[in-house]
Formats: sequence, structure tokens, C-alpha cells
Amino acid sequence: MMGRTLGHYRIVEKIGEGSAGETDAAGSHGRSSLRKGKRTMEKVLVGYYSRTGNTAKMAKIVADALKKEGIEVDLRTVDQIKAADLLGFDGIVLGGPTYYGGPPAAIKELLDESVRHHGKLDGKIGGAFTSSANVGGGNETAVLGILQAMLIHGMIVQGDPEGDHYGPVAIQAPDARAKANCIRFAKRLASLVKRTAAG
Repeated sequence: MMGRTLGHYRIVEKIGEGSAGETDAAGSHGRSSLRKGKRTMEKVLVGYYSRTGNTAKMAKIVADALKKEGIEVDLRTVDQIKAADLLGFDGIVLGGPTYYGGPPAAIKELLDESVRHHGKLDGKIGGAFTSSANVGGGNETAVLGILQAMLIHGMIVQGDPEGDHYGPVAIQAPDARAKANCIRFAKRLASLVKRTAAG
């Protein structure tokens, strides 16, 4: 498998086949952490699209924080994710820049393709993040656009009463506030993934 690295994470250039097959033993809620009755580490996919590098930085912050919480993390660019790959994870986090108040076309395309797996993502944990050029630049509607599709899939989405309510947002490059919210988001998501996988 060929790839490049972002920090100490490997960015996959070619996704191997068989992701969907692994989830058949996961049960009705698609929990990939329970296979053949044996406990394994919970897995979260962090997928992102980035042209300027801002959302790539956010994705790495989220991935690092998830890993510190004991989560197995797969950090990939969105163009290297097939809809079937989503089935092999306990949690799915997607992020990208805000375009006209919504997510970028690359993320929309992945979500559109995921329709063929409708019902199979039920019970998985979902989350989203975004960056934009301006305050009030459509950040929250972009995050909600991603979360809306996740909710229709039956995924579990957790808001935040204190941090960025719907998901982390950054104005251009992530500053200290955005970084803190990415870490907080990851910690809360990791806790939720562990609780649902255990129960």
C-alpha cells in the first residue's frame, strides 16, 4: 500500500478491499469493536478535505486527541474514502472548508454515495468540523449539513453545551480557541464511542 504521511499518521493512497465484510460480525448497530465475541480497540475514521491546509490541521488535532484517549484512529483524505469503508468504524468524523454555507463537494459526494448503505451506519457515532474565511461565514450550517446526513443514517451525534455546539469551527487557520475545541470535541467523542461500544 502506497501512501504519504501527515505527522505520524499515514495518509492512505489506496484503500484495501474488504472493509464492508469485516462489519458483518459487528451486529445490528455496526459496532466494529466487537468481532467474534472478542473485544478490540474502538476505531474512529477522521476524514477531511482541505485545499489550504486549515482543515487538515484540524483533522490532525482531532486525530491526535482521539489517539490519546485510547482510540484507534484512521486519518484519511476524503478522496481516499469509499462509502463501504464507513461500515468498518465505530465512529466517523468528517471535516472540510465551508463553501457557500455548506460542506465541500468532495464530502457531499461521499455522503451521497453512502446512501447505498442506508441503515448499516445505524448506531455509529458521528461528528463534523469545518473552517471558513470569516466569522459568520457559514461554519455552523456547513457542520449541520454533514450532521444532517449522519442523523438520517441513524448515527448518534452529540452536541456540546460549552464548546462549539455543533462541532469545532476555525476562522482560517485554527487558533488556540479552535485547537482547544478540537481537543474537547475529540475527548467527548471518544468517551461516547467507548460507552456505546461497551453497551
